[in-house]
Amino acid sequence: MNTLGPLYIARAADEIQASVYHFSTDYVFSGAQQRPYEESDGPAPCNVYGHSKLAGEGFVLATRAGGYVLRVGALYGAARCRGKGGRNFVRTMIELCAKGTEIAVTDDELITPTCTADVARQTVHMIDANAPAGLYHATSQGDCSWLGFAQEIFAHLDLDVKLRPARAGEFPMKIPRPRMSVLNNAALRRTGLDIMPPWQDALRNFIAAHRSLVCSWRNPSRLAHTQ
Repeated sequence: MNTLGPLYIARAADEIQASVYHFSTDYVFSGAQQRPYEESDGPAPCNVYGHSKLAGEGFVLATRAGGYVLRVGALYGAARCRGKGGRNFVRTMIELCAKGTEIAVTDDELITPTCTADVARQTVHMIDANAPAGLYHATSQGDCSWLGFAQEIFAHLDLDVKLRPARAGEFPMKIPRPRMSVLNNAALRRTGLDIMPPWQDALRNFIAAHRSLVCSWRNPSRLAHTQ
């Protein structure tokens, strides 16, 4: 799906001379680098998912009328994520908080939490501005660990939660994951089109805009009304 889907879409686009916008992932990188990844950095996926997404990127970028690849990561939003059982990290943290127990979160991976609504706005901005075709990173600004992300979530909700860093081996990974997943929106800045906000501002705006939905995640009896 990640490889052949973009191929078929690119072929269909070529038939009607249409451009294609495609969303990819920070997982095309190994995570071994010490600084945020730019579009010019060579990809080196550390798992099959990353390899499949990287292959799909190539097909989209070959679209003759214009192929656009936007790499994103650590996404969250109001809509349910079917690939993750309807959850995202924000929702998972709030549901765990409702149980009233201590929450352990990994602190050894660097990410940039990115709201899906901001990615949508960035995409529309690029389309309206007739951006040059090519490869772009489109995440919020800044970085944190998953533990730092959790701390910010609870701070914005004024919730007193027992958080601690996960111990080594406490959450064994089923597949290798990059330790550094921070992307630098260098191409967007060069074209003057980067409108992605700092990740802390994006989270605060998301919670303010969807507070009733977010609060319902703490009350399983109300979930049916929000799905």
